[in-house]
Amino acid sequence: MTVNIVGSGNVATHLAKALSEKGFEIKGVLSRAKEHAQSLACEVRAVAVDSVADMPQADLTLVAVPDDAICGVAKAIHSAGVTGVVAHTSGATSVDALRPIAHRGVLYPCMTFSKNDRIDLRRCPFLVEAADADSLDALKSVACAIGSGATECDSDGRARLHLAAVLASNFTNHMLLMAQRAMTQAGLPFDLLRPLVEQTIAKAFTMSPFDAQTGPARRNDAKTMERHRELIGGDMRLRGLYDALTASIIKTYGNG
Repeated sequence: MTVNIVGSGNVATHLAKALSEKGFEIKGVLSRAKEHAQSLACEVRAVAVDSVADMPQADLTLVAVPDDAICGVAKAIHSAGVTGVVAHTSGATSVDALRPIAHRGVLYPCMTFSKNDRIDLRRCPFLVEAADADSLDALKSVACAIGSGATECDSDGRARLHLAAVLASNFTNHMLLMAQRAMTQAGLPFDLLRPLVEQTIAKAFTMSPFDAQTGPARRNDAKTMERHRELIGGDMRLRGLYDALTASIIKTYGNG
């Protein structure tokens, strides 16, 4: 299968490399930042192009660009007469953002990507959706070739998954940043929290997050929580996070 890549950011880079490693022929790479397109094209033995009109014909064109740019790219692809399946990689965007392209779909990797981070996509689930059966089959074959498999999911379900992913990944990472700052203030290495965090994640997927919850809010330990607020002091952003999460946990377990 031949593939074009539109985009050169985190997702585009990882998918292009994974596809190339699995024997897919990357034909063209297009990006607003031409130097980034050239760099990625060189890595996957493709050609960097200047516009959609210059893209070679391919069996699949992956649109891995910011969500608000998908519609504009789709219209340009349609106007240029590019053939084959066109799929975006967004979790929160409907497949119909690619209208008026007939053979449109979604190939969404449920994973966090940083460009220079090595990721084993064989552990990554892909959510797929398409406007027709042939396009769906093509996207399933790609997902199974580079990832852990393909799960069919419509646009509404994928948007809900994306919300869950933000809660589980992005928000968790932000709380780890807050924890890192607290450790720095205490003059302690952040890595001391690693065993705790790893065990917390492991328990959530073996016991369920509801059963795995521990801590002062779970026990409604008012004295400890007040001590935490004293330590937070005048940092109102952290105080707001602490109070909101504490109140949610207390309510979840019927303690307040």
